Amino acid sequence: MAKLNPYIRIMRAADRGGVVRLTAKEVWYLSQDSSIAAVATLTEDLQIADAGGFFVTKTGFIDKDSSQ
Repeated sequence: MAKLNPYIRIMRAADRGGVVRLTAKEVWYLSQDSSIAAVATLTEDLQIADAGGFFVTKTGFIDKDSSQ
């Protein structure tokens, strides 16, 4: 069976609370994803991105419930 793409592996790992190992090539491809690039650019400039159920900062994540 062929290895699943990183998007599927990430979602499955999230469901089970697990870890995903990515190859350098997979990281390069994911860096081309416009959503990932936009959040990285925004937060690198010290802005906060609203990601739905949480906020993304330059150093990590903040649950919306804990930020109020």
